[in-house]
Parts: sequence; C-alpha cells; structure tokens
Amino acid sequence: GGIFAGVRHAGGPAGSGPRRLVPAWLFSGAPRLHGGLAPDEFPAILERGEQVIPRRAAARARPQVVVHVQAPGGHLPRESLQGLQTALYATLDRAARRNL
Repeated sequence: GGIFAGVRHAGGPAGSGPRRLVPAWLFSGAPRLHGGLAPDEFPAILERGEQVIPRRAAARARPQVVVHVQAPGGHLPRESLQGLQTALYATLDRAARRNL
C-alpha cells in the first residue's frame, strides 16, 4: 500500500501544498517523534536539516520588529510620529492576523 505524503519545500503551512502517493515502506525506518498519527496529522518527507515548528509554538512565537526612522534634519513633529506609529501598528496587526 501507499501513503499520501506532504511535499512542500517552498515553505507554507503543512497540508496546504501538493501531496503524492509514496510507498509505505519509505517510512519504515523513519524516526518516530511521538506516539503515532492524530486525526489532523500526516506523514511528511523533509530535507535533512529542515525544521518543523509545532502549530502551538508558532502561534506563541512573536517576532521582534525594530524600525529605524530617519527624519529630514533629525526632527520629526510629534503629530507625524504618532501617525507613523499608528500606521505601523495597523500594518503589523494585519500581517499577524494573516499569518495565524
């Protein structure tokens, strides 16, 4: 028999990429990283050194973003700074919601 394995080396969420039928024996020597497959899991083929981040850990990890602003003459009016800060927060919030 065969197993449908996830194949996606361009990045992205597991299960969203193409799948192909591979022989079941291909997984006979595969490392067992936990006690079996849950209903929402599937076997995957990974490149050596590739990292898999558990969904819950990825949701908790928040990247740190540092933004440097250079203003003409070294001075930025308070109103401009507040507007820039509001726009930046809104952009980061939209990006975070897309990636959850």
